[in-house]
Amino acid sequence: MIDLSTGVFSCFGSHLSVFAMHRGAQNANRGKKVEKNTGRVLYDAGLTPGLYIRNFIHRRNYEMNLFKLEIPGFETECPKYTCMPEKLDMHEAGVELCYASATTLLIRTKRAMALTSACLAGEQKAAETTFTLYDEANHYGLYISPVSGDVRVQAEEGSVRVELAAGSELRIEESFERIGAQKEIPDFDACVAAQRASYEEFLHKLPEPLEGDEKLMELAAYGLWSAVAFARGNYKRDCMLVSKNYMCGMWSWDHCFAAMATSFVSPERAWDQLMCMFDDQREDGRIADCIEAVKTEWGYVKPPIHGLTLTILRSRMELNEEQRREAYEKLSKWAMFWIGTRDLAGDGIPQYLHGNDSGWDNNTVFDKKGNIQSAELPAYLIQMIEELVKLAQEFEPEAIPVWQARAEKLKQAMLSELFVDNLPIARLADTHERVGLYSPLPYMSLTLGMTLPEGTRKAMLKRLDDPDFLTPYGIASEALNSPEYQLDGYSRGSIWSYGQFLPVVGLIKMGEIEYAKRIMKGFLACCRKGGFSECFCSKDGAGQRDRFLNWSVCVYVMFTAWLREFGEK
Repeated sequence: MIDLSTGVFSCFGSHLSVFAMHRGAQNANRGKKVEKNTGRVLYDAGLTPGLYIRNFIHRRNYEMNLFKLEIPGFETECPKYTCMPEKLDMHEAGVELCYASATTLLIRTKRAMALTSACLAGEQKAAETTFTLYDEANHYGLYISPVSGDVRVQAEEGSVRVELAAGSELRIEESFERIGAQKEIPDFDACVAAQRASYEEFLHKLPEPLEGDEKLMELAAYGLWSAVAFARGNYKRDCMLVSKNYMCGMWSWDHCFAAMATSFVSPERAWDQLMCMFDDQREDGRIADCIEAVKTEWGYVKPPIHGLTLTILRSRMELNEEQRREAYEKLSKWAMFWIGTRDLAGDGIPQYLHGNDSGWDNNTVFDKKGNIQSAELPAYLIQMIEELVKLAQEFEPEAIPVWQARAEKLKQAMLSELFVDNLPIARLADTHERVGLYSPLPYMSLTLGMTLPEGTRKAMLKRLDDPDFLTPYGIASEALNSPEYQLDGYSRGSIWSYGQFLPVVGLIKMGEIEYAKRIMKGFLACCRKGGFSECFCSKDGAGQRDRFLNWSVCVYVMFTAWLREFGEK
């Protein structure tokens, strides 16, 4: 079911994962750094074929504390395997893996084999049958010990080899602290059964798949279930990561998609996904670009789609008073960060300082030096203020006129300055030179729905319906007739999940259901062909870059639910 050359074997809550390297396969971004515009590999660790166990704390130093399964007869190739949510089974090699808990991985083998690592960091202690590692810099503890059978440890500074005799079972336990007393665990088969039950409980709460998509929804459920990392380190709450492969963190708009998808499974967990990026919110309202277990990135931000996210969540779940108050306090500060610190020209229009701030990192809107004003940014803020006005009725009614005035100022500035002939634009903030003439980024302002003037709505819908924008697989991130279009250029032509989701939100608000369904069906066609890839080829829907990321999973789940609601089977 799970292709470990693109996905990983993990479980709900775990900070461990297992992946495969196949000879000649794409193998996702493992141990590689890839240039956004071209896909050119800038760095490659040259991992050899086989199966590997890792803790994703070392996202940027991929080889660090990485363990390889060495199985006789498979020195130059990866063993064949069947990977299900509950167990990784290498039938031919006679090796099985399962999770006894989120912190404990078990290996059971019918033949002699070894577990090795040649790039260890931290304090290491080896005994005859056990191995302990503690990487203080990354707060990472690891303890390897036998459950049964004959196990022998051979260690040198920076490397270790753990040999298992045939019929042995090994336990790998990891922690954010030094490993203390080990807990008792059920036997291997009982652990398999428990993991299967956990996954199936999650699966059955997701939307009913469309006809023929049963296996795809099972894979989507696995993606969401296995991506959860329990709270520790910088994670103040259990957090659904973008991936446990390479993008092992939560970015400050990806968590919005995670919240919406998780709302089908658990309102409490959905709320934690929305609020997780606000736990370390700064006084000026800024939230981090990315949070990882041991690292936080403050160099950028992401677009403020949190208001429209809250609107969707409120349609699916009831918020208690504590949640409503939390939303008002956090989103008020976030809105004022953009209004108060990013309106650098004082013209009522906030600015992006970098392409990464927009979520469309290398899009042509950002090809020229300078800060950018683009129509979708004030549109997102207007929708956030709409939610703040509703919340202010309960917590700060005297602030309602102030919020309404801010929204009206944003709307007037947006319509007068960032729409030309009823179509949205992006421009350099200082010179007002138009940029990204073939980019659909400003068209994400469609999320405003009926708030947009009628003539503007009609003009935008007509323009997006151009086949150079709206392909059979969805809206391309750069028009196909653009001189800057690239077949695999990241945000310069590829199909992205959020580039479909945001327009669909606006179309549904407008009652343009058939139009919305066309875009949703196009994206689902991408998922059926290219899996849950980072992005997709706008010519044929094939997967591009990382082949299993949760932002695509989340949008697939949401689109399936909406298509079901609109009568699709």
